[in-house]
Amino acid sequence: MRKSNLDEENNEVVNQKEETAQVEPKVEQAAEQPKEVSTEEVKAGVKEDLNKDNTPFNNPIYDEVNPSRLQHDNHNDNRIDKFGNIEEESEERPEPKKRMNPKLKAVLEWVYCIIIAVVIAIVIKYFIGAPTVVRQESMDPTLKPGDRLILNRICRTFHQEYEKGDIITFTAPSNDSIQQTNIDQKNPVAKYENEPTNPFESFVYYVLEIGKTSFIKRIVATAGDHVVIKDGKVFVNGHQLVEDYLPAGTETFSENYNDFVVPDGYVFAVGDNRSVSLDCRAFGCIPIDKIEGKVVLRFFPFDKFGGVD
Repeated sequence: MRKSNLDEENNEVVNQKEETAQVEPKVEQAAEQPKEVSTEEVKAGVKEDLNKDNTPFNNPIYDEVNPSRLQHDNHNDNRIDKFGNIEEESEERPEPKKRMNPKLKAVLEWVYCIIIAVVIAIVIKYFIGAPTVVRQESMDPTLKPGDRLILNRICRTFHQEYEKGDIITFTAPSNDSIQQTNIDQKNPVAKYENEPTNPFESFVYYVLEIGKTSFIKRIVATAGDHVVIKDGKVFVNGHQLVEDYLPAGTETFSENYNDFVVPDGYVFAVGDNRSVSLDCRAFGCIPIDKIEGKVVLRFFPFDKFGGVD
């Protein structure tokens, strides 16, 4: 009896194992069947994928990249391979710049300042105004040798007109005295023949005024005026010129130009000291573009400081 009971129990165990073996394939087959997914679940899944970082570590495309290809990091110069390992760049750091010697730097700064100051001075002197000094007696007694004056050159810069009575300085003509046999009363103009031939010489001569000779005289007639000098007097357009700035009894004579009309673009200027002055009476009228400036102020000697009439 006992043996038969054991056989029955063994049979039951064997039967249970067979039933379990038959159930497991069914479960596996059920797992292999595709699960139906709702529209809401699909949207939720897409949203999760979008929220993921699209980095080389999460993007499956990078699994197929050749390991020899490297990706540069956007934030620095390091490199990142597909496994996320950071490789530092082996770039050489630039050598630090050599500092200039402080003494040499100070000297260069002074040189720059001096150059800038010189340029500004040249611009002001040529276009705005400049000091000058009287060296001859041709304007005595109005101006005496040693008087220091300020010239207004704005009139030249902006081509302003000059008036009778203005005291001006101008470039001396190449021939300051014309022989009487060459006098042409119909063309009473000064000759400028020895002009600079290149830009550098022109800069030195006209701007720096090196090697340049200038005259200082008073305008007595302008373009279109008919000038006649006779009997020790000056007549302009038929009227005797009133010259209150001359000492009483001063007489004016001219052997060269004494009856002419001032051409357009020219002026006729003479010195106040008529007996010794070398002026337009000898070499003719001067072109306006040769006028350097108009005297506006005498600043030395101090007891005569002020305007000049």
